[in-house]
Amino acid sequence: MEGEFRRGGLVGPIILIGLGVVFLLNNLGVLEWNVWDVVFRTWPLLLIAWGIDLLVVRRTTEATLLTLILLIVVIAGGVWLVGLGANGSAAPRVESVQVPLLSAEMADIRINPGVGILQLRALESEDDLVAGKLGLGRGQIVETELQTDEGVSIYNLGSKSGWFWPAFRTRYDAEDVGENEWRLGLNTGVPIRLRTDLGAGVMDLDLSEVTLEHLQVDLGVGKISVVLPATGEFDAKISAAIGLMEIRIPRDLPVRITLNTGLSVREIEGFRQEGDVYYSPAAGSGGELVDLELKLAIGRLVVRLW
Repeated sequence: MEGEFRRGGLVGPIILIGLGVVFLLNNLGVLEWNVWDVVFRTWPLLLIAWGIDLLVVRRTTEATLLTLILLIVVIAGGVWLVGLGANGSAAPRVESVQVPLLSAEMADIRINPGVGILQLRALESEDDLVAGKLGLGRGQIVETELQTDEGVSIYNLGSKSGWFWPAFRTRYDAEDVGENEWRLGLNTGVPIRLRTDLGAGVMDLDLSEVTLEHLQVDLGVGKISVVLPATGEFDAKISAAIGLMEIRIPRDLPVRITLNTGLSVREIEGFRQEGDVYYSPAAGSGGELVDLELKLAIGRLVVRLW
C-alpha cells in the first residue's frame, strides 16, 4: 500500500539515544551520577514501550510519528511519576550516628547505603569510631549492628527500602544533608578494615588521614572518588560496573596498581607502566608496596598524584 512501509522498532534507538544523553550530562557535570538508580527503577516502562511499538507492524509515516510521540509520553510520564512520589516531602529525615570507640584497638567497618551519596571523612574526635548524619529517603530504614570481640569492633551500617530520586548539580549549604545523602566521619587512631557498597550514586571517600588496614569499595553505577592515606601498610580493591572512577594517591606512597578495565578510558599520569600494572614514583624506594586493584567495566578512570 502506498505510503506504508516496514521499518525496525523505535524502542531500541530511543534507549540508545537516552543512555547517550545521560552519559553526556554526567561527564559534563550537569547531572549527578546517582541518576542511574532511577533508570533501574523505571525499567518496566521499557516493556510498556516495547508493547506499544509492537502494536504497529506495518507503518505509515503518520503511524510512526504517533508511535514515537506515545513512547516519549509514556517514558517521560513514568519518570515524572517516580519523581513525584519520591519528592513528597520538603525536607528529608535526618538521623545522627555516633558509635563510641571504647576500648577497641582495631575496627572492621562496612557501610552500605544502597543508593544515593556516601561521603567519608576523618573524625576530629578520638572518642568515636564512627559519627555523622544520614539523610534518609522516603520509607528508608537504617540497619545497624555492633559487635566487640577481643579488642576488635565490628560495625555494620546499612539500609533497606526507600525511594530515591537524582538531583541536578546545585549550590547548597555545606551543613545541609540531602535526601539519600550519608555524611560520616571515621576514627583516625585505630587501624580500620573498611568496606563500602553502593548500588547507584556517588561515593566521595577522603581517607587521607584514616589508618587503613584494608579497603574494599564496590559500586554498581555512578561515581567513585577516593583519596588514599599518605602512610600505612594496607591493600585496596576498588571496583565499579559503569561510571567515573577518580583515585588520588600520595606522591610518597609506594603503590602498585593492577588494572582490570573493559570499555574504559584511562587517564594515568606520573606512574611507571608495565602492561596493566602501574607503579608510583615511590615504588622503587625499597619500602613495602601498597597493592591497589582497580576494576572498571565501562567508563572513565582517572588516577592522580597528590
